[in-house]
Amino acid sequence: MTPQERCHEQKLAILIAATDQSIGGVLVFGDRGTGKSTAIRALAALLPPMRVVENCAYNCDPEALPTVSSRR
Repeated sequence: MTPQERCHEQKLAILIAATDQSIGGVLVFGDRGTGKSTAIRALAALLPPMRVVENCAYNCDPEALPTVSSRR
């Protein structure tokens, strides 16, 4: 496989993962200097800003109201 073909596959995988979150992500790997970080930064620059819940590791919905459990 040529470097150009690998680049095309990487680009396609990143775009699919960006548009379909059910994929769960893409593992980008390769030799140094092949543009892995550049490709990811370029994609991040294209995506719209996202609202997030600070300190939530579980992709919490910022629109959801917090629920309080009152168990005693």
